[in-house]
Amino acid sequence: MGYVLAVASSSMVERINEFLEHFGVLGYFTAVFGVRPGVRGKPEPGVILEVLRETGFKPEETVYVGDKEVDCIAARKAGVDFILVDGKKLLQETLVCEPVTVVTSLLELQLVVKRL
Repeated sequence: MGYVLAVASSSMVERINEFLEHFGVLGYFTAVFGVRPGVRGKPEPGVILEVLRETGFKPEETVYVGDKEVDCIAARKAGVDFILVDGKKLLQETLVCEPVTVVTSLLELQLVVKRL
């Protein structure tokens, strides 16, 4: 089974697309969502909820991956599981929000997602 990848960011969509294109990964994402009038950024869940609406996925079918506490808070408010990417192991001990798991690299993330 494959995965659908989408971006839910507190940045403007144009900036996100430029960033993803610069690194040659834009084509991997089915959809890119960012803040705009009427859609607030994290820690509000609006951007994540928009991804769910547009893709048709249910919260229980979705995992949000992020590297900040606001990502965890937004994911929980949206009712989706959260995986923390904490390469420097700085956030794990201080998070107010509880992630499903913590990974320290994108390689480790890939292994964890395969087990979900």
